[in-house]
Amino acid sequence: MYRDQIETALREKEQRKQEGQPKSVQAGGVGVTSDAVIVTSPEIKDIVRFMEANPVYKFQLLSDFYKYKQESEKAG
Repeated sequence: MYRDQIETALREKEQRKQEGQPKSVQAGGVGVTSDAVIVTSPEIKDIVRFMEANPVYKFQLLSDFYKYKQESEKAG
């Protein structure tokens, strides 16, 4: 669910960048300004804090994300 929100914000940022529009995008509690990601969703903030405290969880989450990303890119 949150991955979709982040991906949407990043896609919109890239689209606006290509169109020459302002580089600020807000989607579902996640904002992307220039090259920085600003998180306003309490759930995402909680996940990030947990990842900082638990490196094994961070590694697993990022591994899952990259696997999902590769599968999505192959699918189309």
